[in-house]
Amino acid sequence: MSMGDGITWALAAVIFLAFCAGLKRLYRHFVSGESSCCGTGCSAGCAGCTKGEVTAQERKQAAEAWQAIRAEARKHRGDSAHGPDR
Repeated sequence: MSMGDGITWALAAVIFLAFCAGLKRLYRHFVSGESSCCGTGCSAGCAGCTKGEVTAQERKQAAEAWQAIRAEARKHRGDSAHGPDR
């Protein structure tokens, strides 16, 4: 084995270890539901930090809108909230 082969194998080992460490970090954050960017406090460069908040707000607004639509339909039909009045 020449000197170049040894350096190539050593470099390959370092790259492989860095790759494994990165995969471990990605898996850990995926399982916990965190974002690597949000954990470091970089708010300007991380769009994923606010995406969860926006999505939750949109779901809440959609639920409220559907509730209002259903209430209006019941009012139009003359139904109560628990079923038709008979």
